[in-house]
Amino acid sequence: DGSAQHPFDSIQKGIDHSFPGDTVVILDGTYSGIGNQSIDFGGRGITVRCANGLGHCFVDLQNTGHTAFIFQTREPRSARLEGMWIINPSITPTVPGPYPPSPPAPIIVNGAGPTIDSCEVDFDASHSVQLSPYQGPNVVSCIEGSSPLFHNCRILSHNTLFYVTGGSVLSGENCLFDGVHVHANGGTVILSGSLLTHTAVMGYLGALDLENSASALLTNCAIIDGSGNGIDMVDVTGTGIFPGTVTARNLLVANWSNVGIHAYGGLSLENVVIVGNGAGIDQVGTTIATVTNSVIRGNSLREITAASQQLVQVTYSNIQGGWPGTGNIDVDAMFVDAVNGDYHLQQGSPCIDAGDSNATGLPPTDFDGGPRFVDDPLVPDTGHNHGVLPIDMGPYEFADCNGNNVDDAIDIQQGISLDCNLNGIPDDCDLLSGGIPDCNANNIPDSCDIATGLDPDCQHNGIPDSCDIAVGVSIDAQPHDGVPDECVFMAAVLADPTGINKSRYISIQVPGSVTAAAADTALQVKLVSLLHPDPPNLPQYPPPNFAAYEGQVRWIWPVSDCPETESPPSTFKCAMLQCTPSYNDWAGSLAGRALHVAGIEVIPSSAYDVRQFAASCRGNEGTCTAVSSALRVNTGRWGDVAAPFQAPSPAPLTQPNITDVAACVDKFKAVPAAIIVARADVNPAIPNHVVDIADVANIVDAFKILVYPFPGPAACQ
Repeated sequence: DGSAQHPFDSIQKGIDHSFPGDTVVILDGTYSGIGNQSIDFGGRGITVRCANGLGHCFVDLQNTGHTAFIFQTREPRSARLEGMWIINPSITPTVPGPYPPSPPAPIIVNGAGPTIDSCEVDFDASHSVQLSPYQGPNVVSCIEGSSPLFHNCRILSHNTLFYVTGGSVLSGENCLFDGVHVHANGGTVILSGSLLTHTAVMGYLGALDLENSASALLTNCAIIDGSGNGIDMVDVTGTGIFPGTVTARNLLVANWSNVGIHAYGGLSLENVVIVGNGAGIDQVGTTIATVTNSVIRGNSLREITAASQQLVQVTYSNIQGGWPGTGNIDVDAMFVDAVNGDYHLQQGSPCIDAGDSNATGLPPTDFDGGPRFVDDPLVPDTGHNHGVLPIDMGPYEFADCNGNNVDDAIDIQQGISLDCNLNGIPDDCDLLSGGIPDCNANNIPDSCDIATGLDPDCQHNGIPDSCDIAVGVSIDAQPHDGVPDECVFMAAVLADPTGINKSRYISIQVPGSVTAAAADTALQVKLVSLLHPDPPNLPQYPPPNFAAYEGQVRWIWPVSDCPETESPPSTFKCAMLQCTPSYNDWAGSLAGRALHVAGIEVIPSSAYDVRQFAASCRGNEGTCTAVSSALRVNTGRWGDVAAPFQAPSPAPLTQPNITDVAACVDKFKAVPAAIIVARADVNPAIPNHVVDIADVANIVDAFKILVYPFPGPAACQ
């Protein structure tokens, strides 16, 4: 039925029973076969998510040629797929011929705009083969005006296509495309924080392929380590005119066997490094390319090629072999470790403070997410920075706030400095600047003390608890454990493990507090709903009306040992209700046993909320916040003390029957294995923890459809 106890037997069935705004939770496991392939959201704005995230829920396509998920009914961005791992899609086209190839992609988006979050598509490693251009299968197809968002996803394959066409717009944030050609045929690709790598092709195709006026916007991306081209703009018309463009900021293009960027259309590159490729940029079209604040060096054949130098306009960049343009230089960039792919700048690099800070469209942060505009006082400002701080060439801004001659990003990456608040600045620099508080003087920003639990902030005021206590904002009077008294959060009272509702008793279990708080606590019982039988009594026997007492509270008073059986002698933990709070060591005195609570206010067919109050609440219970969440406890129908329980049931099965009478008689006679006292004791107005002939008589009256005979709650004085 789709409940946690009885989940649907397929993902599709769960979706089919959902409504917009619902969340379909996929339990951990591997799903395959009918109902777990070609899964269709049907236009619903719902969330389908793995219960425990990526790595726990798998859709196994078993190399059958089916898709896993298809979005084809204009699903909106609120249609979300989260934490699913798609394995064993088919890699062999079932029909030879032109692309888009067969079989269908594991994910198909057709005219829709869903969100794919923290998912993975994984082609089995045994399928690693060298394929001709466009003859590998699609790993994802975005067609007919689609606009999906892929966030924190991993696409792992071996020369497959992430296919974007029909005016579609692919957005990818913090994604890994490993062995995948992102191929746009007339669409748009928008990537940020993403990595394209390990693509292997025959010919000059790229990790990012653009054709038929397709465009791309790339921010903080790396396209590295493969054969063919890094970025390839394909002139399918043969005219040399390509209306699409590539705009890139903070981009790294490195180690491609052919060309880093093979361009027919427009290029706009800012703070880019192109290094270690067969060639850097080949502008073979007639559209002007602009390059600013970039480093193009160490490409084995050539750095920049164009029909004329006017087609590639370069400023404030470091080009090996030189290139005309304002602010350009030709000198070793002094990367930290180019051989191993670390293109941060060393202290003293000529690229530091050598860029154009006034260029349009500059990114606000560098590739690492640190500040983009930082002045290094140890090097001259050779760039263009009228009215603003200088900027470096390349995707990484050099910053050395602690003066150790190591880029701050390297300090953080290598653990030389910590960056607990992830702002790209070493913690020691944050503290020295005075802009980040450290109220407990432990050389850790307060926000990190709080986030890691080293010094919590139970009041959520942004100040560690130890500091609140030190300055007197909070008091730690009981029991001097470093936790403000108002934040001694109590553990919720637990339900009776038997799950059986009693007519005249509330049964609970009491744990201690979550913190090492004082043992003494108080137990409050709120009268939520009093004597509302479901289904209702017969019309001629209406129940008494106790609604005037609903919403009032009572308190449980100390535990006693009440007799359960005479032979062998045994007891149960019992207590009563009263009007004033009573603070006691409930958890200690109960030692894990259930507590059975009676009182004139505990009446059948009613509901009660039980909460635990910390010792610090003593005297201010009405405003205290050191209170547990409520446990809802219901009582059974009047006189219904033994299974099968009658309510709720269709009439006439609304009253106790002879089974209940017999069960009470057995307890009265002390028959072994009889029901417990808390179930059989229904008399008098305040149950006396004893089962006698009066209890039997009351259950007989209930069997005879007589109504609850006692006066019910009394007002507190």
